[in-house]
Amino acid sequence: MSGCPIEDLPVVVSVDLKLPSVDGLEVLRRMSADGETKLLAVQVLTSCSEEKDMVASHDLSADRFFPKAVKSSESAEAIRQLGL
Repeated sequence: MSGCPIEDLPVVVSVDLKLPSVDGLEVLRRMSADGETKLLAVQVLTSCSEEKDMVASHDLSADRFFPKAVKSSESAEAIRQLGL
């Protein structure tokens, strides 16, 4: 995001760990290494609920880790917790 005006940066970034081209943890690594994106609020939404992925996400500055909800009521609760 080099050269991106601060007002154009997102307020919250959602990352899925199971992405088709680039692993979500790699996205977090790249964001953490970039001076413009390392301070963005990041939430991880994933179907993977392994503790090692949660720890790795937090180590890479993710603010929240949400296993993908199967039920819509669980999804609504996750969104409510984010304050959106």
